[in-house]
Amino acid sequence: MKSKSRSAGREAFLRKVRKIYVTEFFEAIAAAIVIAVLLRVFVVSVYRVPTESMRPALIPGDFIVGFKTSYGLKIPFTDQAIGRRDPKRGDVVIFEQADAGLFIKRVVGIPGDRIEIRDGKLSINELIVSSERSRSGEWDLMDESFGGSTHRVMIHRERAEADFLAPQVVPPGHVFLLGDLRSDSIDSRHWGPISIDQIEARASFIGMSLRIRGQDDGNVVPEGRIRFDRIFKTIE
Repeated sequence: MKSKSRSAGREAFLRKVRKIYVTEFFEAIAAAIVIAVLLRVFVVSVYRVPTESMRPALIPGDFIVGFKTSYGLKIPFTDQAIGRRDPKRGDVVIFEQADAGLFIKRVVGIPGDRIEIRDGKLSINELIVSSERSRSGEWDLMDESFGGSTHRVMIHRERAEADFLAPQVVPPGHVFLLGDLRSDSIDSRHWGPISIDQIEARASFIGMSLRIRGQDDGNVVPEGRIRFDRIFKTIE
């Protein structure tokens, strides 16, 4: 009788231990899911580059990591943010434009800046920041230096629409955005400056990059091979 009693006691103890471990396992899984969702919603996210408009910095097939807290932690369902900071010139940002979805562009003008493009060269507050660097086929390659960063832009020599922008001043609470592929980018030259509240995240680095076969109805068709030379490349 004592042996059976001890055996029953061990079984009861083991069942209790298993129950505790199973409960803790599922609690850990649930906590991990909640943390992942919170990070995805409030802190960091991954975005696919769909077009050529930010070439050469970004190309179709790149998957970029964007930090949503770069300009403050947004309070859900409001336009308010904790620790709010304004974007800087040179930042590459992800933002939503009307009902057209998400876009990726570069900040070239902050509130109060006077923006102008003449002969393909960008000037900020009457200071030319573009300098012709070289030519590649039909493209002029230029370096732009402002906001502590230097990046390269491309202009097609036969597309005059990229050569000129009448002077305009960026209003308070807005930024002026351009694509680095100036001759093939829909940006603030078409929309005008956008509200800082529309910005979702600051692009930080390329997390993954896949070679593509082309595009189908505007959607990138991946080839499947990884571009290892672009992984973890900082976006400047």
